[in-house]
Amino acid sequence: MEVYFIVHGNAKTGLGHIVRSLSLAAAFQKQGHDVIFFSKYEQGIQMVQKADIAVYKISHEHCFADSKGFFYGDPKELKEDIVEIRNKIQEKADALIVDTYNVSAEFFLELRPLTKCLVYIDDLNLFSYPVDILVNGTASAFDMGYEKGQSAQLLLGLKYNQVRKEFCNPRLIQKSIPIKDILITTGSADPYHMTEKILNILMGQKGFFEFQYHVVVGGGFEKDIWSDSNIIDCKNIFLYDKPENISGIMAKCDIAVTAGGSTLYELAACGIPAVVFAYADNQLLHIKALERCGILKYVGYYRELNQQQLIDEIKYLMTHVDIRDEIAERAKSLVDGNGCRRIVEKIEQRVFQDE
Repeated sequence: MEVYFIVHGNAKTGLGHIVRSLSLAAAFQKQGHDVIFFSKYEQGIQMVQKADIAVYKISHEHCFADSKGFFYGDPKELKEDIVEIRNKIQEKADALIVDTYNVSAEFFLELRPLTKCLVYIDDLNLFSYPVDILVNGTASAFDMGYEKGQSAQLLLGLKYNQVRKEFCNPRLIQKSIPIKDILITTGSADPYHMTEKILNILMGQKGFFEFQYHVVVGGGFEKDIWSDSNIIDCKNIFLYDKPENISGIMAKCDIAVTAGGSTLYELAACGIPAVVFAYADNQLLHIKALERCGILKYVGYYRELNQQQLIDEIKYLMTHVDIRDEIAERAKSLVDGNGCRRIVEKIEQRVFQDE
């Protein structure tokens, strides 16, 4: 089977789409299928190439240089992208998987003749997607009304969550009874420097200076953090530059302070309680859903981060070991790491039944 992905990622789109698509691509490869990506930004392309997967670069980057904050593209790009994609897919693909927010009904209708099975990986349920299979592996998927507005085959909920292979059977270390190690991560990018802000809040709090802070510096970070002497000279702050084995870092930590996004599901697979802020509007639904599951505490949107609540939640976890243990067990039960395998099986069934 020949499987194509359309997915883009860098600091201004986020890299979470690339990460989860690579997880799914690895599951296809494990079953002996060929995988090819279409992508347009250099950071994302490098991640795909590092995974030893063929990638066609889509040349157009309309308005990207002038954008502020997160940028997902615009309708003009879609028309130009489809021309390049159509030119590259010479024969009908077995499966074509789209994982980007910059989509429209017209875009999907242009793609349909190019494949036996058109798949969209979604978080938002913005309109009726004319695709064959629709995937939303987030905790909020069943709350979003897909059954009412979508005609595609639906793969919804944590059963289909696309955590990376390293989180299928994460290496778990016995956590310390008094908290000693705190993970801080905003994902692959940190355009508003929340990492430095959180460190300043915590390091300025009485009793928090004795903790060890494990800070993930993603590939989309700006270089400022490496020139901050308050951070790089501090003996109990450990910076991990574009780490390959995130699960190993998580395994060292008792709790996490993190942005929303795919990291929440990786932390769940490792059984790590999290204190969470939102970095983008599209993170809010699944943050709230996971909070209802009792595995994290939400402390606000990044612009209005509730500093006192952040401190209070960490203090609460410090003093309630039994609660931390309960959260760990609950979290691990929610994300079993087999979501990608299940998605591959559903796509295989769809493709092979039509032959």
